[in-house]
Amino acid sequence: MNLFYKPEDAWLGDVIPFSWQGAYHIFYLHDPRNPDCPVPDTDWYHLSTQDFLSYQQHDLALPRGSTDERDLAVYTGSICEKDGVFHLYYTGHNHHRHGRGEISQVIMRAQSTDLRTWNKDADFVLEPELSRYEMDDWRDPLVFWNADAGQYWMLIVARRRDGPAHRRGCIARAVSQDFTTWQLDEPFWSPNQFYNLECPDLLRIGDWWYLIFSTFNSGYGTRYRRSRWLDGPWIAPAHDFLDGRGFYAAKTFSCDERHFLAGWLATREGETDSGKWEWGGNLVIHELVQDEAGALQARMPRELESVFRAKARNRQSSPRDMTLESGDKFVWERIGSLPQAAYIEVELEIYAGTRECGLFLRADEKAESYYQLRLEPQRQRLVFDRWPKASDGPFWPRDNDPSFVIERPLHLDLPYSVRLQIVTKGDCMVVYANETVALSTRIYDLTGDNWGAFISDGAARFSVSMCAPLN
Repeated sequence: MNLFYKPEDAWLGDVIPFSWQGAYHIFYLHDPRNPDCPVPDTDWYHLSTQDFLSYQQHDLALPRGSTDERDLAVYTGSICEKDGVFHLYYTGHNHHRHGRGEISQVIMRAQSTDLRTWNKDADFVLEPELSRYEMDDWRDPLVFWNADAGQYWMLIVARRRDGPAHRRGCIARAVSQDFTTWQLDEPFWSPNQFYNLECPDLLRIGDWWYLIFSTFNSGYGTRYRRSRWLDGPWIAPAHDFLDGRGFYAAKTFSCDERHFLAGWLATREGETDSGKWEWGGNLVIHELVQDEAGALQARMPRELESVFRAKARNRQSSPRDMTLESGDKFVWERIGSLPQAAYIEVELEIYAGTRECGLFLRADEKAESYYQLRLEPQRQRLVFDRWPKASDGPFWPRDNDPSFVIERPLHLDLPYSVRLQIVTKGDCMVVYANETVALSTRIYDLTGDNWGAFISDGAARFSVSMCAPLN
């Protein structure tokens, strides 16, 4: 079971998923984390899967070029098919050119007839128009056929040359009638909100278009906008992030009217809870569902849920129900042992007026230290935290340490009812709440094998239906 895939002796960077003839292809940036290179010196590698647990490794798909070539590193792009030929548009990056005051990022392409062997098109290079765009941000091309316009469109991460420095991020647009010659057009979207809008992607469900992108300022993570039309306006939903701080550079793929979101769960420097978030990590895939109002929700893919439940039925301990009442105190109770790789399902009925409750994970015997999934119905949120906090100390505690705590909005109506699904393996953990909200994070420092329930200032009923090892 290859849950939370990563390559051996390297890390998984930006994911370029592509669905074709019932198979899911996962192209990704293979990052060896070379300490001698100031930027990720990545190649494109290729996986395929049908269940998100077993992967066929096709290894190197698109190698990076030499020091003198425009693609010393090959970065994110997209794949599309036309007349039996697959076209891979990608970012060529050469950091040496930046040092010489030259354009360091360009759009390049390659072709294949089998998705395995790719031939670079040495004659194709698309550069930014320097009268309009900055020279060092020109990447992540998304190419698709726009039937309404009767053109191929290419969306490109860019930055305008005008405006406040941290608000110049935009999505540029190039158009083509013949798929060979591309002309720069007016920007696709320029919201005056972000430094960059990385890895742009489009998804259509019913009457709605969804523009998905990732930002590293004004909130770090993968987020989205929606519109009835490709030319906007792009509406910001009440909650626009599709996961938390640890999940980034995610793009979509679809098959049989189902839709998925694939990105990476970031590692942390020094493999410790207090370390800085890093670029790249392990593969995480969510299934996306559209609610009645048109908002996007993230849930566990049905393929994974089916496998986990089958394993749980074979190896789980007996289901358990319990009610905790705390009054004005903090109360906790151990449920059982927690394997390092496990699947858990718990349903909570939270009584009115309760301030917070939830689960503690990887706790020591006396619950002196543990990770915490905390539900706060009055604040309408799910919080991942730890006790004690990584940076706590006498006289200078740092509550809600931003380097560790992750929270997600979770809409709850009375009577409060929450179903949690938790998947953990090694230092990776993904939580789903009510099949609508996803939270992905790292858990490095605490390795206890106990888990249980807690409540503070209130009462709740916990129904544990599954807790089983995954191996």
